[in-house]
Amino acid sequence: MNDIETDIETVIETDIETVIDSYLDAYSEPDEDRRRDLIVGAFATDASLADPPFVAAGHDELHATFGAVQAQFPGHRFVRTSPIDQHHDRARYTWALQLDDGAPVMEGMDIVAFADGKIVDVTGFFGHVPSA
Repeated sequence: MNDIETDIETVIETDIETVIDSYLDAYSEPDEDRRRDLIVGAFATDASLADPPFVAAGHDELHATFGAVQAQFPGHRFVRTSPIDQHHDRARYTWALQLDDGAPVMEGMDIVAFADGKIVDVTGFFGHVPSA
């Protein structure tokens, strides 16, 4: 890879990291206006999300879903716990829902699809991948 390709790859990884971390921040944000701003910044207008207990599509449903999670887990925070593994328009990473002291309450993995620098789809899994 030449220097220009390396620079482009670094920018792409940084942008995706920023978008994913903004998404997790939105999940954790109790302030409704700030949460909406984070969602608009990270997600395409028609983005979808599927986690084991729910599905959401579009900014309004994402906002309501993230608000419901905030109501169920007040004071908790979603954090990325692994580097982002990315190829083409897809990425995966692990996350944890943590208490204020950093103790994990739940862990999982997301698989995310991107278009034009925004998330278009998230599929979340709870827990670790089972062994064969």
